[in-house]
Amino acid sequence: MQELTQGQYQIKGKGVFKEEFVTCGGVNLKQVNFKTMESRLVPGLHFAGEILDIDGVIPFHEILDTND
Repeated sequence: MQELTQGQYQIKGKGVFKEEFVTCGGVNLKQVNFKTMESRLVPGLHFAGEILDIDGVIPFHEILDTND
C-alpha cells in the first residue's frame, strides 16, 4: 500500500504513439459475466470500459470524446 500511495517514478518521455494514456487495474475479470457485463458478485451492477482489469493504451481521442 505504501508503494501505491507514496511511490515515485521517473518519466522519460512519450511512447511510440506520442499521445497516449495508460490504464491498468480495476474489476477482476473473473467477477464479470462478459455476455451481459454484469457483476457476478452484485446482481444488477454492470461494468464498461476502463473500469475492468485490462492493461492497455487509451488513444488520446477517446479521452477527448468523453469530455463532450
